[in-house]
Amino acid sequence: MKTSVKLLLALVTAAAAIAPAGAQQVVGWDEAYRQADARIARLTLDEKISFMRGYSSFFFYGVPEKGMPYIYLSDATQGVHMRDNLSDPTMVRQLERSTAFPCPIALAATFNPSLAYKYAEAVGEECRAGGIEVLLGPGMNIYRNSQNGRNFEYMGEDPLLSSAMVAEYVKGMQSTGTVACLKHFICNETEFYRRRSNSIVDERALHEIYLPPFKAGIDAGVGYVMTSYNRLNGEWAGQNADLIQRILRGELGFQGCVMSDWTSVNDTEKVVKSGQNVEMPGRKEFFGEVRELLKTGRITEKDIEKMIRPNIATSIAFGLYDREKYVPELLEKFPAHKQTGYEVAAEGIVLLRNNGILPLAPGRKILLTGRFTEAIPRTGGSTSSSAEVLGYDNVTLTAALRSVYGDAVRVVEKPSREELAAADVVLLSTGTIDVESFERPFALPKEEEAFVRTAVEANPNTIVLVNSGSGIRMGGWNGKAAAVIYGWYPGQSGFTALADILSGKLSPSGKLPMTIEKEFNDSPAKGTMP
Repeated sequence: MKTSVKLLLALVTAAAAIAPAGAQQVVGWDEAYRQADARIARLTLDEKISFMRGYSSFFFYGVPEKGMPYIYLSDATQGVHMRDNLSDPTMVRQLERSTAFPCPIALAATFNPSLAYKYAEAVGEECRAGGIEVLLGPGMNIYRNSQNGRNFEYMGEDPLLSSAMVAEYVKGMQSTGTVACLKHFICNETEFYRRRSNSIVDERALHEIYLPPFKAGIDAGVGYVMTSYNRLNGEWAGQNADLIQRILRGELGFQGCVMSDWTSVNDTEKVVKSGQNVEMPGRKEFFGEVRELLKTGRITEKDIEKMIRPNIATSIAFGLYDREKYVPELLEKFPAHKQTGYEVAAEGIVLLRNNGILPLAPGRKILLTGRFTEAIPRTGGSTSSSAEVLGYDNVTLTAALRSVYGDAVRVVEKPSREELAAADVVLLSTGTIDVESFERPFALPKEEEAFVRTAVEANPNTIVLVNSGSGIRMGGWNGKAAAVIYGWYPGQSGFTALADILSGKLSPSGKLPMTIEKEFNDSPAKGTMP
């Protein structure tokens, strides 16, 4: 067994021994459900129906005059998404900024569960400052398809590693009073037609590969679970009674609230009877369909009460109804959060190849070129990807390198082959922009691939810097590069960490949390993608 795996097993065992489940619960589950029943008894039928679905896009419904305020939910695992699409933006006082942390797969690459706790604690503190009760993360779907546009949001391909990181993420998040939500339950390993796909998975694979991270998060005391878009063995996950009742509630022992992913369900009767607790954000026709089901006797008011009971009980269990919404003094911790982001990037950056050129001592003349010299590599636009976090004080690659190497860094946007060949050292930035709802090719675009090949062929002192949320095809140039560094989506301080690694101030210690195939034909997902 490799040393890193032994260390990880030891950390998981130690964490399980010292960290009790039910992190930051203020009321036990039995008492929370008793109080929920009392509150439900005071609701009108219309209010009960309203609790069955979301409110204003990213809120759970509330009746403030009955001591049940609206509950605000926000994305995402790698920081606080600055929400600009609320139906009623006056319902919350938005944060003016939030820290952009390295993406979760970069966190997984640290193989450091204690750092996952610290990372989530920082995100949770920013949530509490901004009045966010529920963080829609961590994401933990298993890396099976290297083209998946959301791999960057997850923790890699290994169930043990993912479980260890997820458990500490949940504990760190909930230590702040912000409640975590595990997503997406379950087998949502592709974005290609995610609203049409059917994941056919047998019981052994389900229990050995896909369920362990969710079990770890539940054992850590998580309050919420979000079901996925896809079908599992023929039925949509968000209205799948076998999945929610037998597996999630029965086998995994989950006692909190189950919510659907946004617009992921379609059969109101099945939703009500499946064990789902709240349809998010709720279809326009929902209220009419519920009333028709009541009128025809296909569901009863007791069915509605049973559906909404865990949602209300979870808010009670975590004290969400009875506390100050905003904790503005936590805004003073932004400098510490920025430092945490730097530490995650520093431990998560992976050195894939080094022929001896690194560390790069001061005095070398550097030609810097490529895709991300002036821009921070991130996922798609601010509204197209729920995981997008814009950050502040973002440090570009050029700025980070010049802070170490000064004027020895010369940026050339489109160098000729002759310029590449004449350079002392070439630093070439490449990568992908991954985004929710889409897959992207395993190979870089043809022009980008040709540029990288030209550089490594023209100059044997070319160091390739890759920013991506999952693997890319590198076979055409990997063996010719002097060094290859995988930097993921590094967050606002990640390039500072990269510069410190290039200079030798830091020793690279990141480890790949997934396999990078030579060709997509080597992938478990071959034949499933166009």
